[in-house]
Order: sequence, then C-alpha cells, then structure tokens
Amino acid sequence: RGVTVPEPLMDRLGERKRTLNPLFLVQILRTVKDPSDMKPSGPVASLILCRSIKELISSVLLRMENKPGLQERHGLVEEVMCSLALSRRGLSEAELLNILQIPRALFTIFYLESRPLFNIQFGLLSLANTALYDLVVDRYLQDQDTRLNVRLRIADYFRGRMLSHRTVEEVPWQLF
Repeated sequence: RGVTVPEPLMDRLGERKRTLNPLFLVQILRTVKDPSDMKPSGPVASLILCRSIKELISSVLLRMENKPGLQERHGLVEEVMCSLALSRRGLSEAELLNILQIPRALFTIFYLESRPLFNIQFGLLSLANTALYDLVVDRYLQDQDTRLNVRLRIADYFRGRMLSHRTVEEVPWQLF
C-alpha cells in the first residue's frame, strides 16, 4: 500500500512471539490503512499487545462495532458476520445488501473497515479464516434460534430469486 513500517514498530513486532504466527502478523498488517495507524497511539500498537489470534480478531470486531459510521445501524457487524459464517461459500455484496436491507453507503463504510477479515473468490465474500469463523460462532451464534433465523433469512432471499446455481447452492444448505 506504499506504507513503510517504522523501525521501532518493526522491532516491537519482532519482539512478540505471536507475530511469528503468519496469520497473526498478516491480520495486524492488514489493519494498516495509512501511516498514522502505525504511531504509538495507533491501532497497530494496541493490536500487537493481543495474546492470541482470537483476542486479536475480537479486538478488530469490537473496534468495528464501535466505529461511529457503523453505529447508524445497530447490529450491522453481527448481521453481516453471521450471514457470511452460515452461508455455503460466502455471499456477494449485492446478496448481502438485499438479504440484510443495508444501504449501499453504509455497507461501503463497513466494507472498507472490515476488508482484512474477508476473502473474495468468484465475487463472493467469505470469512478469511477459521479463527474468525470460530470467533463469530462463539460471539454471535451461540443461540440456536439466532442460527435458525439467519439461515431462514438467507434461504428466504434465495427462494424468492430465479433458479440459478446460487439458489441451488444456498437453499438446500440453509434448510438441511
């Protein structure tokens, strides 16, 4: 991204055994959006102190939940993460917008903040790793009713669509 990691921060990263875990290090570096993020008071400095990948991802989710632009819709982070966690192979941006009835402008703010948490393959957003999936399940999907509601919401959206490979893929996955 054209951002150079300052030498003191590189030293701090090297001192932490957790940063030997590539997933941990990549997650930290993906949060860097501009050079000010790497200041001692920036987000990277606080993330380095996390003791595990689970704690790191939890900190990222908490930061997103408390981001001023995303508080316009209470529960947005939870809704998107749950939908992605329970989808077959992920959901496209258009599918998420329609399933969750999210305004595009709000989703753009969400997406720009959360991009490091996703993989995109064949136009489908999915959770980037199993640690994130496990955290989403632990944090948001403990209740069986919540899981059922998310699955039914996804299935209802696809049942209302014309028959396509996406409907054939998602509807049975959600209902069985």
